[in-house]
Amino acid sequence: ILVDSIDLGEYSSPWHIASSPIDDVVYVALGGDNLYDTEGIAAVRYENNTLSVDWIVTDPSFDTLHGIDVFILSSCP
Repeated sequence: ILVDSIDLGEYSSPWHIASSPIDDVVYVALGGDNLYDTEGIAAVRYENNTLSVDWIVTDPSFDTLHGIDVFILSSCP
C-alpha cells in the first residue's frame, strides 16, 4: 500500500538513500540531468506516514553522485 509520495523536482530522481541514525530523516542522492543542473542531495522527513522535504541542494559539482552515507561525529578524549 502506497502511503505517501514526494516530488523531488523535474529531471531529478532518487538514486541512493541513507537513513539518519538520530532523526526521522532520510538523505537522498539525486540522479539528475547535467543539462538542467538537477544533480544533488535532499533531506526528506517522515512523520505519521507523511513525507516532507527539509531541504534540497542541487549543483553541477554533484555530477554523477554514486552513494550517500550518514554517520555521527563524536568527540574522542
